[in-house]
Amino acid sequence: MGFVRSIEEQNTVALSQVIKDVNEGKVKQITVLDNRLIVTKKDNTIVQTFKEPGSNVYQIFRDTGVSKESLDRTNITIKDETGLNSWINILSAILPVALMIAFFYFLF
Repeated sequence: MGFVRSIEEQNTVALSQVIKDVNEGKVKQITVLDNRLIVTKKDNTIVQTFKEPGSNVYQIFRDTGVSKESLDRTNITIKDETGLNSWINILSAILPVALMIAFFYFLF
């Protein structure tokens, strides 16, 4: 089964539960997608939780008292999709203008 699953297929848990599991060494990997955390536990179960938008996941764990050793044992991957969104916004602004210029060019 693939890594990316729909939201309906994933169990949603509280952030406090994820913090507790990281502190106890039960978490193998955390993937951060914007404000969503996809957590893979050592028994290969996958759950998700949400953090506040704009908050730093490392700061959240430090502020809640997770030890550095526990955090070092957890593989944290941050996937930044803002670059793709920026390109989409730029293309959506430029493409209509370019099409109008091309239309008038071929018209003349």
